[in-house]
Amino acid sequence: MDQKWISVFFLLSAIYGLSAYVPHRYHFVNENKTWIEAQSYCRQTYTDLATINNMDKMKKVTEIVKDKSAKVWIGLEKVTWQWSLQDGTVYREGQSYSNWNTGEPNSNAGEEMCVHIYGVGSWNDEYCSCLLPFVCFEGEKSRYMFINHLKSWSDAQSYCREHYTDLASVTNLAENDEIKKAANGKVVWIGLFRVYWKWSDQSYSSFRYWKQNQPDIYSGKENCAHIVMTGGGYWNYANCETKFPFICSEKKGSAYILIKEAKSWHEARNYCRERYTDLVIVRNQTENQQIFDSAKNSVNNSVWIGLFNNFWRWADQSNSSFRYWASTQPDNNGGNQNCTAVLTAEQGRWHDVNGNSQLPFICHENQLILIKQNLTWREALRYCRDHHVDLVSVHSEEIQLWVKEVAQKASTEHVWLGLRHTCTQGFWYWVSGFSICYENWAPGNGTGGDDCSSVERTGAVQSRGGQQWVSLPEDQKLNFICTTYED
Repeated sequence: MDQKWISVFFLLSAIYGLSAYVPHRYHFVNENKTWIEAQSYCRQTYTDLATINNMDKMKKVTEIVKDKSAKVWIGLEKVTWQWSLQDGTVYREGQSYSNWNTGEPNSNAGEEMCVHIYGVGSWNDEYCSCLLPFVCFEGEKSRYMFINHLKSWSDAQSYCREHYTDLASVTNLAENDEIKKAANGKVVWIGLFRVYWKWSDQSYSSFRYWKQNQPDIYSGKENCAHIVMTGGGYWNYANCETKFPFICSEKKGSAYILIKEAKSWHEARNYCRERYTDLVIVRNQTENQQIFDSAKNSVNNSVWIGLFNNFWRWADQSNSSFRYWASTQPDNNGGNQNCTAVLTAEQGRWHDVNGNSQLPFICHENQLILIKQNLTWREALRYCRDHHVDLVSVHSEEIQLWVKEVAQKASTEHVWLGLRHTCTQGFWYWVSGFSICYENWAPGNGTGGDDCSSVERTGAVQSRGGQQWVSLPEDQKLNFICTTYED
């Protein structure tokens, strides 16, 4: 990879994050399963149900399905509720524990976005701006803390995250009973909330200022929000491809910049991120008025803001915005089409489908996998070769970027690589056979003056900080990274 493309790669990584660049391949499983069964199979056998980030990957998916009339599951699902505590647990209707009161959730005009728990232990959806006490969860001590301060849901969430771990989540009856006991008969916020709409920076401010009767019936196409300038600053939504002027924010929203050039919502977001901070985020009525005032010189009646509909997301929790719906989809025919299938007969276009349908499916497998077991270097090498392919060889800057993302999740300070030193020859080499052309040593490491004592020196990458390579004795016990397939 020449220097020009490395620079481009770093720039894109800074803007979009690295996850889209971690390589993976797809596996077609020609067995009929429900969406949940397919997801479980993929997670046990590979990595997850397929995530599709761009058109090139879409083509790869359709190429591996030989039956050109098939309908196959991919990993996109509709999730309307999730827990504030982000431990990978997502509430799904009919699949997770719930204790809704009779007739709940009733989602009054789609605005009851947050959940409280009654003294009897039943749940109800409520306006997030309501002021209630709340229950925090303290993860280190596995206990629930009743906080007798009246706060909105988002303020309660911020308080819990600052002083404890997060707002309380509920995954079973025992936890529900513990929270009920901690609340001592009070109506309290818990950490369940709707995720229809979120901001460009992935935050979930609960403030909304919709025009009357908006948003109305969700069509699947009108997913981006704008301020209506002739309507006193109220919001409406439109097809994201519509061309509007827009407002950027700078320095965490302390300044608002009106851009009079009309762009689509995604073009506007990219423009703001390149030149300022992001499309503007509106957290309260005061900010909304300030933003409205800053846009009064707009050449158009509408200006984009940073709110967009996140009605669908990938099973692995990634943030890819790529969609490939058929022209009439998603239509939620029957009211319970919460999962996504590729129809090869329609050039791979996507349809929303009832998740209980029995279909074949596509799994994806990441090329790099972090093993959170603490093993010596030789034990790690044996494990990778027995269970996968090999310890990872980092022979290019591109692979180093992949390693950096995976290593960040390690539980040890360093993570083993497939890098080894030979004292008899006095050089370092990759066990996979690659020569050492690309190097990323931390200062004082890999210089050739390694200690040739009775314990051989081997290579690891720092899991934090600069994530450079270090020389360590092979008998240390660390996490390690395996490659799961060969290109």
